[in-house]
Amino acid sequence: KEIKKNIHELLQITALSADQIDVFVMHQANKLLNDSIVKQLGQVPDKFPESLSQYGNTSNTTIPLTICLHHERLKMNTNGKLCCFAGFGVGLTWGSAIVDLDDSLILDIIEIRDERD
Repeated sequence: KEIKKNIHELLQITALSADQIDVFVMHQANKLLNDSIVKQLGQVPDKFPESLSQYGNTSNTTIPLTICLHHERLKMNTNGKLCCFAGFGVGLTWGSAIVDLDDSLILDIIEIRDERD
């Protein structure tokens, strides 16, 4: 319930509505929690890219990993594209930010594999 409240407070401060946000990138804790946030915010799941199904919960890297995984989608029509990032974790910590992706540089994921594997 704190994540929804935090996002709503951020939207209120910025005088934006959730409908004005093009993409929400959430911490990828677990599917049940993320689906609940989508529902609580009254938004369509398409506005919430995910990396959980491919990489699982990668702790503090889930937001940047999700951004990189969906970089093509996030770069499309970036003129004024608003993105809400919401991080949360153990210890009841949370924080959100709204970023205008105009002129942002988003790179693809670079995977380095150990040759011994």
